[in-house]
Amino acid sequence: MRHRWCKQGAERAARAVEAAAQQDQFEPMFQKMFSTQLEWGEQQVPADDTFRGFAADLKLDMAAYDKAYDDAGTLKRIRQDVADGKALGVTGTPTFFLDGKMFDPTSYEHIVQSLDAALAS
Repeated sequence: MRHRWCKQGAERAARAVEAAAQQDQFEPMFQKMFSTQLEWGEQQVPADDTFRGFAADLKLDMAAYDKAYDDAGTLKRIRQDVADGKALGVTGTPTFFLDGKMFDPTSYEHIVQSLDAALAS
């Protein structure tokens, strides 16, 4: 299943993950975003308070989180990542690449077979 977040929600979620990453909590925040995506992903209102709650649950330094979340440099990095993804043809997550080509697996077996073939060549 591809996740297609509304642009506003996705950008804010990315800011929250980036802010958490600056405190070495990328993976826990990333996992929280995906596990709760149905709650906030398609909302038309900002989920800043929700994301801030996730950060508090992770026991982040909230002053540092807020500073990173609101930092123009954080937003610039995210927008560059989005531009880079678009240039590669990425339209949603997850998107996979194998041997430099976009790969759209249809099953676990397809992934295993494709990886085995790539490793063998």
